Formats: sequence, structure tokens, C-alpha cells
Amino acid sequence: MNRSIITFLLVVIGVTSSCFNLNYYKEKSDTVLASVGEKKLLMKDLEIIFKNSPEGFDSLAVAQNYITKWLKEELKLNKSERLFSESQEDIEELVDRYRKSLLKYKYENYYSSLVDTSINHADVVAYYNANKYQFKLVSALVNARILIFPKKYKKTKDITNKFYSSKEDDYEDLLTMVDIDNLNFIDFDNDWTYFSQVVRYLPFPNTSYDRYLSINKKDDFTHDDNKYLLWIREYKKSGDYMPLSHVERNIKEAIINERRGEVFKEIVDSVYNRELKRNSIFKIEIDSLLLLDYNKMITEQYEKYD
Repeated sequence: MNRSIITFLLVVIGVTSSCFNLNYYKEKSDTVLASVGEKKLLMKDLEIIFKNSPEGFDSLAVAQNYITKWLKEELKLNKSERLFSESQEDIEELVDRYRKSLLKYKYENYYSSLVDTSINHADVVAYYNANKYQFKLVSALVNARILIFPKKYKKTKDITNKFYSSKEDDYEDLLTMVDIDNLNFIDFDNDWTYFSQVVRYLPFPNTSYDRYLSINKKDDFTHDDNKYLLWIREYKKSGDYMPLSHVERNIKEAIINERRGEVFKEIVDSVYNRELKRNSIFKIEIDSLLLLDYNKMITEQYEKYD
């Protein structure tokens, strides 16, 4: 047979075979595996689990598991739709509200790079002084340390001296003794802490925090088999202003939030003014008399119920 004829026949057979395979594949892909009401799970929906599957995995077991999970999820949704069909408007409102919140979040996140996040110490001080009323204490705040050890501890005198010492060497020695003898040392020196949290570690008498702090800076307690040492290094009583170092992080967040609000307001105002000039997206049609009448009607209704 002529070689060109043979080649032609092979091409025809190949194309025919390919078309058959494509049609067969499409037919199988559209096979319905499961359905719940109007919802259908097709063979092609399982393509993703087969495509990314490791070699030698049990495809039938995985497919059956996938189908079972799909059925359970769809049955749950189907039951929910029937149960809450009368409150469909409420659900749609919630979905719409969530959609708007999500869009707003994505919108603000998109423009967040325009917000200046660099804050120096002067910015923090200025905000603190301008908003001091926000930083009044309702409860006492302290820098303190606590040490708890057995009453019969043999090095009581030595460790007490080191506990109340301001020397760096004594502090290092204290930590070493605590570690070796497995004592309980709670150090609140690194940050201001509410005194109400500190006294949880102590057999503290039921007394006014402010009154106690104004009298006692160093104290010790004995309870059961333990001895407790307390050193109040600094304190602020209720009614005082919080130390700047205690609120610095919150102030920085507040400053950035203010700047973010200003940036977003400028963007929204800019979009509003631009579209107002174009008059392309929205229209404003205000009937002043109608607004006044409506306001009067609402006011009268509320006064009636009051």
C-alpha cells in the first residue's frame, strides 16, 4: 500500500480514537454520583482528589469517603433551608451584612499601605498628655517582686538580704539560690502590674490596697509551712495616672488607628466628590419638606411611647 495512504489512515484512526476518548471522558465526567434535592455531585468533582493523590492509594475508599462527607454536608444545608425558610430574609440580611464587612475589610486592607506607621517618642508623649483622662487608674499598679520559701529554710537571712538588695550582683546571686534550692520567685519588676494580681500569690490581709501601699514597701508573711517576702519597688495608687511605659503600646495602636481613619476618610471623600461631579454612579434627590414631615412623625411616635 502506498506509504502516504498508510500515513493518512493512521492519522484518521488517531483522530477518531482521540475524539472517541474525549467524548467517553466527557460522558463519564458528567455521571451523577450522588444528589440531594437539586444539588448533584458529578464524577468530575472528584478529579481534584484523584489528580493530587499519592501513588498506590485506595481510590475507591477515598471516593466513598468524599461522597459520604458531601452527602452529610448537603443534607445538613437542605435541612437548614427547610427549618429556616420563614426566616430567609434574616439570613439574607446577615449574609449581606457579612459580605459588606468583608468588602470593607478588603478595601481598608488594600489602602493600609498608605497609613504612616512610624511613631516616635514625641508622638506618644503628645497623645498621652492630650488624652490623660483615659489613663486614670481605677486600681493600684505596682512594680514588685515576691519570694516564697520554706519556713525552715537554712539560708533565710542570706536570701532575704539579697532579695531586698538593689545591687546587680545580689540579684544574680538571688537567682542562683532560687534555681539551686528550687524556690518560688515571682518578678513583676519588668512591667507595671495591677496589685490585685500580685496579692494572689500571698496570704494577703483583707485591707485597702491604696492604704497598704502608702504604709508598706517591704513586707513578709508566714502561712502554713511557707514564708513570703514582698518588695514594692514602685507603685501608683488608684486615681493616679498610668505610667507612660505601661500604656505606650496601646497609645501607638491608637495613633495608627487614628491615622488609618483619616486616610480612609480622605479616600472615601475623594471618591464621593469625584463621582458627584461625574454624576455617573449615584443620584441624590432630596425632598426637604418630606424629610421634615417624616422627622416630625417619628418624633411624635417616640414621644407617645415615652
